Amino acid sequence: RSVCRDRRNITVVEKAVGETVGSLPMVISKVDVLSTLSQDWINVVTQSGRFLQWETWKENSEILVDVTTLEKSIEEFGEPGFTKIDVEGYEFQVLKGLKRPLSALSIEFSGEYFSRAKGCIEIAETLGEYEYQFSLEESMYFESLAWFNAAGLLENLQKLVEANPRVWGDIYMRLKRG
Repeated sequence: RSVCRDRRNITVVEKAVGETVGSLPMVISKVDVLSTLSQDWINVVTQSGRFLQWETWKENSEILVDVTTLEKSIEEFGEPGFTKIDVEGYEFQVLKGLKRPLSALSIEFSGEYFSRAKGCIEIAETLGEYEYQFSLEESMYFESLAWFNAAGLLENLQKLVEANPRVWGDIYMRLKRG
């Protein structure tokens, strides 16, 4: 956080991003990158044992945070060239607050919460005509040389989830070129 504050070309906005403007409770994690607005995601990944070794979420540790939408942020700051949505199970709600297609974006997915990733793809498909890629864990490498349509992406990810219910990674989307 303080690293960003010293940069002239970065504006730090201390808000969460969701479906509507307002405020919501954020569950604070002992591992700060796992703090989230999604209690449902916490329940699902806790049940799977994904983060068990860390005793991840502190009991009764929520803070109320201001929430904006991705749409409002774009209106204020302009459309980004690439949008990374890394919100620990809250990706669906972030995309629901978007009214326009973005040229390129990514979301995280986890096998335990794969139904929400499917929902994110459904939202993306209503916004624009996208093609998709994915990487596993934090490899930062695409798993295929070719980009997929939505059905192809979901078919490939479904096979991975069936083989390993705790698989995770990133889904990349870019608008198809004419």
